[in-house]
Amino acid sequence: SHFSIFLGKIYNLLKVMEEVKPVPNVKTKLDELFLHWLAKKQTQDFLKTELKRVILKADLSHATSEEPSSSPNIEETRHSTPSPPPIAQSPKSSKKNRKSPLALKSIKRQVENEGNIVNAAVHDSSSKPRRLISGSSKDIPQFYFPHGKPEAAETKERLLKDAQKKFKSFPKGEVPKSEFGALVKACGLPLYWKVPLFKACCGDAEKITYSQFKKTWNRICHHHHDEESKFVCILTGPTSGRNYLVEDDFVGLVQDVLETHPGLAFLSTAPEFHARYVETVIARIFYSVSRNWRGQISLNELRKSKLLQVIRELECEPDINLETNFFSYQHFYVLYCKFWELDTDHDLVLDMGDLSSYADQSLPLSIVSRLMSGVVTSKESAKDGVMTYKEFIWFLLAEEDKTTPRSIEYWFRCLDTDGDGKLSLYELETFYLEVLKKMIDSGIEGLPTEDSICQVLDMVNPSQPNVITLTDLKSCKMAPVFLNTFINIEKYLEYEQREPTSNSSSSEEPQPTDWEKYASEQYELLVAEEEQDQSSDDSLEPELASLT
Repeated sequence: SHFSIFLGKIYNLLKVMEEVKPVPNVKTKLDELFLHWLAKKQTQDFLKTELKRVILKADLSHATSEEPSSSPNIEETRHSTPSPPPIAQSPKSSKKNRKSPLALKSIKRQVENEGNIVNAAVHDSSSKPRRLISGSSKDIPQFYFPHGKPEAAETKERLLKDAQKKFKSFPKGEVPKSEFGALVKACGLPLYWKVPLFKACCGDAEKITYSQFKKTWNRICHHHHDEESKFVCILTGPTSGRNYLVEDDFVGLVQDVLETHPGLAFLSTAPEFHARYVETVIARIFYSVSRNWRGQISLNELRKSKLLQVIRELECEPDINLETNFFSYQHFYVLYCKFWELDTDHDLVLDMGDLSSYADQSLPLSIVSRLMSGVVTSKESAKDGVMTYKEFIWFLLAEEDKTTPRSIEYWFRCLDTDGDGKLSLYELETFYLEVLKKMIDSGIEGLPTEDSICQVLDMVNPSQPNVITLTDLKSCKMAPVFLNTFINIEKYLEYEQREPTSNSSSSEEPQPTDWEKYASEQYELLVAEEEQDQSSDDSLEPELASLT
């Protein structure tokens, strides 16, 4: 038939494609063209039509050639193609039209099933939903749970019973907001979920009843089953329908940590720093947890992070400074003091002159200009030409620890001036020329441009010649050295003038990160400076008293 001839041509074409081994690009192109042709709607319609015609012809020819038998073989009937039971024939019916309406319906169903198989096998370039074989999904158990695997009903019932007992211990069965933490603990939930959960249950009220808690908790657990999914639902609100977190969702939680954690009790006398601490913690959370540049934390990103583990462990750790991921006060102190030193007019934003003085002007002006333009952090609301405190937090975290994936992405976006996802030789040369000029002005002999570019290319070993992608940089162990070559002159010279050492740490204990080392050193220096200033002020008091 025509369809058999057509399939034979396809087979011969595939044989030719397999034999074209000396030129793999030709075979790849033929594969691409064949798949493109196969994905066209006209091709699929043609294949379906031909397939239906062949099946219909085969069934009709099988029906006309079949002779009735008075004693059919049971074994042959068992292994033959299923067909409907025979019906009585009309005397006027011809031999060619012995197929019954039931038989034709059976053939039609078979043709539709074959058509469904073709639909499932052929990729549709228009991305339309493909039909599945009816009833096939019923035999496959669910294996994907986007909101966590449903927990046993006994678990939820036990939690509600514990909550009900706790509610009964309060007058009128109403729990005040200040005592809601005890109820959260009685239910086995992390302590610092209490403020977001209370707000999700009854908004801005001062007390909560068991019926309010039960209604909200049942609504949360109806669709959200694991801890991460419940956390997102609680912070966004059970009725919001949002499956990602934004910065404002964390304000209540972090403010509660600030007000109730014993390691931050001393801040109660300094309310002017409360907003800055909350902003710092939230900025660090999004810097570390989020993997996009839209200011959102998705459910999958939350699952891959250790944020919920840190929040759960906060209630057991009285020293807030031992939590170095997000909530450390010492880290906040370093970040805010560094920003305050650069912000000479104290308007809580940095201009180009302020940022260019960072680390004794070790940043090239071209880098400062890129940072101020807002292309790195994709800021939309802030005006160009200034850097806010939140943006400075991201800058300092990325500058002092260039080993993390986020910092590598940060500086890659800064160096990628045309935004094509690749660092070209022209872009690298443009930034290095300013670094080289600064070294020459300081009386330091630097590597020529060509030699330096060749050196960093050998360092990264990119997959494409003369082009560096983000993947190349993330897979390179020398990424900090590469980035400092174009970003920070002081760190670049420090690496070039280093003495080779064989200090390889073989300790199994986790080592502090580059940021943790920097924050610890700077905190000690800042505290020493403050104590020195305090002692000098104390020594001046007697002299001032004598003058008055």
